[in-house]
Amino acid sequence: MAKVEVELKKLHQILVDAEYFYQVSDYQRPYVWDKDHLGALIDDLVGSYTNNREDEYFCGSIVIAENPKDKRWDVVDGQQRLTSFIILACTILRLYKHRLGQKSKDFIEGSIYDKYDKEKERLKFLTAQNYNSIFENTVLNHLEFEDNIKKSELNKKFDENTYLRNAYYFKELLNESMENGSISDMDDFVKWFYEHIALTRIICFEQDSAMQIFQVLNDRGQPLSPIDILKSSLMQEIKQDSEKRKDFITTWDKLVEACKSVEGIDIDLEDFFNMFLECADPSASKKRADKGLKKVFKDSKKDACGFIYDVIKLSI
Repeated sequence: MAKVEVELKKLHQILVDAEYFYQVSDYQRPYVWDKDHLGALIDDLVGSYTNNREDEYFCGSIVIAENPKDKRWDVVDGQQRLTSFIILACTILRLYKHRLGQKSKDFIEGSIYDKYDKEKERLKFLTAQNYNSIFENTVLNHLEFEDNIKKSELNKKFDENTYLRNAYYFKELLNESMENGSISDMDDFVKWFYEHIALTRIICFEQDSAMQIFQVLNDRGQPLSPIDILKSSLMQEIKQDSEKRKDFITTWDKLVEACKSVEGIDIDLEDFFNMFLECADPSASKKRADKGLKKVFKDSKKDACGFIYDVIKLSI
């Protein structure tokens, strides 16, 4: 049985502890939280801060797997929440740094990068070739809010950069909380944020089981699509070969781009795979398309990259 450690931890123990630096692995889906998620998060946080300030606020769980090779922890589950916390921290630092005491600044800066090495970010992304640079360059290190930009230009930026979009959403939500008095002292709120938010941290010490845990969590109700499951299954087949993993990610990104221009029409990736499954195995259940797609892959006798190359050919 894989060794697993389960503990209730305060947010500062998860995000500021010198031993814990994270990465979102290449089998994970991208960061997708939107304004509704952020609004619900801020409502919950501000409500707890206002009404139950002395109590802990339990904010779910995070599952991580040890990755000795990279000297980081793979985020198996909890990416959306963890990323949002860091974007919130960056937004607060950019907007309210002049109102923060040293302890609050240390909390925030420690959750963005290593205290002793500012080139080492707390969270990095392996989910696509450019996600980490986008996150690092527009949110972690160079977050700027442009007040005079045209709405059409801003929306274009939002379409290209979910991290920046959500920083703007957090700015809006924080300003509302300051204006209506829900947060009257940002320094006090930041200290509460790091010292009273609690999460269950689940650690798996066998890295090879990370993708299996990822799939088990999906079976228990996490909102992952059949395509997310297919992608993780394909990567499971090449988990020991780093070059093949890189090749697979590049090939997968080509497929995503190809689906944006099928006969001039932008096609959703899941719809495209459903059409592919209909052609490859008409008897497969669309309710569990992930199982049908995995069967088609197995029957193809191809490796992960070869299988995706064949799929790409259908989109051209």
